[in-house]
Amino acid sequence: MHVDVERCRTESPYRTTVAHGFLLLALIPGLNIPPPVEITGHKAVINVGAESLRFMRPVRSGVRIHARMQLKSAERTDNGTRISYEIAMHVVGQRLPAVLFHMLVLLT
Repeated sequence: MHVDVERCRTESPYRTTVAHGFLLLALIPGLNIPPPVEITGHKAVINVGAESLRFMRPVRSGVRIHARMQLKSAERTDNGTRISYEIAMHVVGQRLPAVLFHMLVLLT
C-alpha cells in the first residue's frame, strides 16, 4: 500500500503515499552525515548491527529529509572498539524524528 496512490487515498491514515521504513534506513549512507568525532588508528569499520530501530513518524512522498548523528558510547573490546551512534532522521522542517536508529560498529 505504501506506493499505491488510490489505496492510500482511501485506506491509509496518511491519505497519501509514504516511504517504506527500510527504504529510509537504506538511504542513511547516502546522506553523507558528518560524523560527530574523528576516529583514527583503525584498519576497518564493521557494521555489527543495531541496538534499536524505530520508525516514529511517516515520511510522505515528495518531502526532503536530513539526518544527524551523535556518538552514544565507545567501548574497548577484545576484538577492537565498539562504537554506538544514534542517527535521527527528520523530515525537513519537523522537530521530531521520523526514524531513530542506534547503530553499532566495530573498529578493528
